[in-house]
Amino acid sequence: MYQGEFDLGIIFAAARSGRRIAMSEFEVIFRHFRSFPGRPATRARPARHPFVLLADDGPVCELSRKPGAEMLREGLKASDGFVPHLTLAYDQKLIPQRPIGPISFVARQFVLVHSLRGLKKYVFPGCRPLSAI
Repeated sequence: MYQGEFDLGIIFAAARSGRRIAMSEFEVIFRHFRSFPGRPATRARPARHPFVLLADDGPVCELSRKPGAEMLREGLKASDGFVPHLTLAYDQKLIPQRPIGPISFVARQFVLVHSLRGLKKYVFPGCRPLSAI
């Protein structure tokens, strides 16, 4: 799978996984910011560190685990190292973690995103509402 191609079987399996998720709406709260290690500097390119807001654990982590378990049921790969965050920017500086006043929003839906690595292109195989269960 190169040059922007993707496997429709994977996309359909991921969409089936997403349809089996049932969760209520929940509040996502960010209380810290920091940089992730990201891409180190080379002779040809400067470092590129994601600058992120870090979310509290809780329902947002549960929402990560549920699709992962469903994707494994479909025979797909799923990451288990999720750190709930929101990327704001990329920079050469590596910023240590610091607290901030809470920033929050209510999550009312979730979107499955398939990243075509290295191409900066994305496929969205599913968008599902979160509602009372």
